[in-house]
Amino acid sequence: MNDLISAKKEVEFFLMNLIWGKISACQKLSEDFIREFQDKVCWKEISAYQKLSENFIREFQDKVDWKEISEYQTLSEDFIREFRAKVVWEEISTCQTLSEDFMREFQDKVDWYWISACQKLSENFMREFQDKVDWYWITTCQKLSEDFIREFQNEVYWEKISENPEFSENFKIKLIGIGYQHVKN
Repeated sequence: MNDLISAKKEVEFFLMNLIWGKISACQKLSEDFIREFQDKVCWKEISAYQKLSENFIREFQDKVDWKEISEYQTLSEDFIREFRAKVVWEEISTCQTLSEDFMREFQDKVDWYWISACQKLSENFMREFQDKVDWYWITTCQKLSEDFIREFQNEVYWEKISENPEFSENFKIKLIGIGYQHVKN
């Protein structure tokens, strides 16, 4: 009999978690609702699927899922700075819009692979951090001038340059003259 009661409680617990997980992920919830049912909601889903204010995240900083917050919530640079020890920098580098000054300030925390692929970078910034950026993603994702490409001809991925329709055929022909035979015409 005790086994039956125990099994029933486990099923009820599972169903309640399933229901609250669905509510947390699929319903638009107010911060007041989440606050009232904070011990029932699923915080991973709340962190990913609900639009949360920075003040609310601050209030529940020990309950939210920081990976999900870093990826799915829109965060100000001041907020990221305040919670720099809690945010997931790979997600910040990928999903948040960061200023070059902010990336410079946190150059040892940001993920340069994702910065190179996902942030809009100026040529001066790429030049400044040429030893940190990922040149494959710089070549693939950033807008580069012909002069910049010439300057960093030993760093850029020529196949990606040759595939880029923004560059003139004349420029591509010049590249072949420089000795990059694998560049497509």
